[in-house]
Amino acid sequence: MFISVCFVSRIFAQSNYKEGYIISNNNDTVQGWIDFKLDESMMRSIKFKTSKDSPVQQYFPEDIFGYRFTNEGKFYVSREIEIKDGEKQLVFLEFLVQGLKNLYYFKDELEYYFIENSDGKLVVMSKNPDSYVDLKVKVDLKYRGVLKYVFKDYELIRKKTESADFSRRSMIELTKDYHNNVCEDGTACIIFENDFKKKFIDLDFSVFGGMQYYRIKFYPDLTNMLESLYASSVIPEIGGQITIVSPRFTPAIGLYGELSYSRVYGAEDYFVQKAHSRVYGIYEYSANHFTGTLGLKYIFQTEKKIRPVIEAGYYLSYFANPECTLDVYETGTYTGNTWHNIYPDYFITSETCSGYTVALQLDYQLKNKKYVFGKVGYYTTIAKRNLYNYEPRDEEAFQVKFGYIF
Repeated sequence: MFISVCFVSRIFAQSNYKEGYIISNNNDTVQGWIDFKLDESMMRSIKFKTSKDSPVQQYFPEDIFGYRFTNEGKFYVSREIEIKDGEKQLVFLEFLVQGLKNLYYFKDELEYYFIENSDGKLVVMSKNPDSYVDLKVKVDLKYRGVLKYVFKDYELIRKKTESADFSRRSMIELTKDYHNNVCEDGTACIIFENDFKKKFIDLDFSVFGGMQYYRIKFYPDLTNMLESLYASSVIPEIGGQITIVSPRFTPAIGLYGELSYSRVYGAEDYFVQKAHSRVYGIYEYSANHFTGTLGLKYIFQTEKKIRPVIEAGYYLSYFANPECTLDVYETGTYTGNTWHNIYPDYFITSETCSGYTVALQLDYQLKNKKYVFGKVGYYTTIAKRNLYNYEPRDEEAFQVKFGYIF
């Protein structure tokens, strides 16, 4: 239990430093690196380093005027707010728009927008989650009344507030339009959040090729499920993968999906000595093999060029155009000499089977910041069976792959 808690804590303690600077209370600027985490965290305190190798310093709203990320379009300032009656708190607000009316954003249990008038007063807006009353959806629209009050001195913007969404895009557009229409000297407003469509999600695409030692189980005697054999082969495989990571949440955990193709085939012969006969069998199969995986990966965070990655996922296996034969030659006192050919559908079909997969991967960073990788993995699937539709699609593979991450 203690080990599990420590491991989870380590995952969420992973850093995601981005270039930026802090602004002191004396208006001095210090360049460095800021840990780019979720808003809920960064609005209470930040972690800052003057260089990637320097010690980490933690700053609270009372310590600095604000901070800004160089490339992410994010700017935060220290302000005192009141979102509950009589309860004031000093926090970092995200500065969205600077103009005749300034726009700020804050996230706690709910999302809040603050509009600052020329007198410095902050007007707060929030929205409760939708609820159901008498089987009808009840939507909290009080924020539209606040917007109407804030922009009451310009009729065109005031009308737009009647259909405004409680979203970052809508709030920025309203504040910007108000400034552009009311400002008399033609000075443009400043939008610090320069791309409100950004979700700050990293997508990595990779392609790979490799070899796998593949085995499929078959049963030479359908009346005896305990008697089973494996037909094995070494076959090539190609495929691709997409990985989704949210560094602000944690750069160590990723969700991945993978597709691959291989042409599987194999053969196995066996000999069985029975009481009154001898049985010799030959099993052969081939198929186009398509696989799909959905899973999670843990990416070890390191400053070195090599980073380890662990993957685990849910695995699907599909055979297209399968072919299979089981030829049995039996000779004995009562049977004489006979050949039997078992119908292929008893042994391999195009039914989808599922299982699990695990893999260990090593990424090597190139000069262009891309990666090449090597991976070893294992997967196994277990077929569904019943007495009337019997298909021994137990399969497993040990894999070696090499690829490139875009």
